[in-house]
Amino acid sequence: MTKGKFRPVLFSVLVLMHVMMVYALWYAFVNFSWHPRAILQAFKDFDPQHIPSFWSALGGAFHPGFSIKAWMWFFVLHTLRQVGISLGYHRLLTHLAFKCHFGTKLVLSFLAGLAVQGTILAWILDHMQHHWDTEGPLDPHSPYRYPGWRGFLWAHIAWMCFDVKRPNENFGMIFKENNVRLLKWNRWIYPVAALSGFILPFYFAGMDGLLLGGFLGVLLHLHLTWSVNSICHLYGSIDKRFKAPGNARNNPVVCAAPSVIGEGYHFYHHAKADSAFLGWKWYHLDLGKWILCAGEPLGIFWDIKRPRAGA
Repeated sequence: MTKGKFRPVLFSVLVLMHVMMVYALWYAFVNFSWHPRAILQAFKDFDPQHIPSFWSALGGAFHPGFSIKAWMWFFVLHTLRQVGISLGYHRLLTHLAFKCHFGTKLVLSFLAGLAVQGTILAWILDHMQHHWDTEGPLDPHSPYRYPGWRGFLWAHIAWMCFDVKRPNENFGMIFKENNVRLLKWNRWIYPVAALSGFILPFYFAGMDGLLLGGFLGVLLHLHLTWSVNSICHLYGSIDKRFKAPGNARNNPVVCAAPSVIGEGYHFYHHAKADSAFLGWKWYHLDLGKWILCAGEPLGIFWDIKRPRAGA
């Protein structure tokens, strides 16, 4: 299948984001410092009655490239972005893996907007099409479209720079008809959320917050999401007890990366796409699963679809 029309604006934005990422890494490298002897001395002089003095001494001996406030905003926003994309866009709206109140949908939509991965409609239609023709000619980001590294690059990021051709003009019509109200709300929720992911860390943590919580945070989450499209369709393991279309894999690196949301268990996801749990075993790192289990007794979520029997 031929590629869609080139997206120059999106291409420029991606280039700019990566330029800012390089600058942020350089900024961190320049500002990073640590003095082992001073750190050791701070622990030797530790006094439970003078905790502030201990932190002051430790702070003077070690600077992690960015301020502590910036790191706090980074971890908070990174977690919220994961929850919004994985629980909101992916499990709830694309696969109908559980149910919740409309207000909860709005909250998850806002959290997903922090990740700057596109509007609800664009994200969900792309992912629906991925499952509709997994690794086929109509899969938007199949790594098997091209051989070798070109296929990896296409699946990871290059596909975003071209329009996605839909199978037909009615593709996704049922989703549109069932979510008219949500799509109307998303017209302003998405831009507000996307800007908030940069404005909030900048307002509360200055330039450190903007670089770390904003640009680096968004790029890290984007690459983690893209890794599912590329790495998890090329490398990893399968569970021979189950069948899944295509070559989806459970990849331990993606699972253990700074992403405990569960998306790295991609074979299980393709084996039962409407399962609300991506990590099927109790010990699998899947923050989304834990949030659903915690919210179910409270009535926040219900009709949660579980993994296949015997998993």
